[in-house]
Amino acid sequence: MDIAVNKIIDESHQLRLFLLPRISTKNYESTEIGRKNNIEQFSYSFGIGAAYLWILISDEEINMFGGTGLIASFGNINSKTTEKLDLQYISKSEQTNTNAGIRWTLGVEWKVSKKIGICSEYLLTGLYNWNKTESKYSRDGVYAPPYKTRSTGISLDTAVLFGVSIYL
Repeated sequence: MDIAVNKIIDESHQLRLFLLPRISTKNYESTEIGRKNNIEQFSYSFGIGAAYLWILISDEEINMFGGTGLIASFGNINSKTTEKLDLQYISKSEQTNTNAGIRWTLGVEWKVSKKIGICSEYLLTGLYNWNKTESKYSRDGVYAPPYKTRSTGISLDTAVLFGVSIYL
């Protein structure tokens, strides 16, 4: 879910500020012959950004727009895996993610009334990622020393958003 506020500069230019809150939880089990796995995962992230949008094609009811802007986000993933074989193995990990990059937008909005519009947007996001992970493992309750890893990388993501615009 994205939450955005647009400042209409004139009939063909807009400035958009947006927030990207995310939260997710997963719990699942798998069973194989003599082996049972239980996986618990909780993650959250929060992003902010700004974009400059141009009206590319305009009609009374339908506008096509495009633009580009900057985005930054921070997130965390906590997971715990319990595996029961002859002994019980537990692994816990915490991953911290930081991203910064550019987001391109191409969209269409249909103005249903003077105050309400329905829109669809295609997003292309290029990010530079910084990740830090700390993991711990145990066998029958005895934990080995934790180990830490750091990684960086580049990603290119796409998304399609559908939404409602409210004009004040």
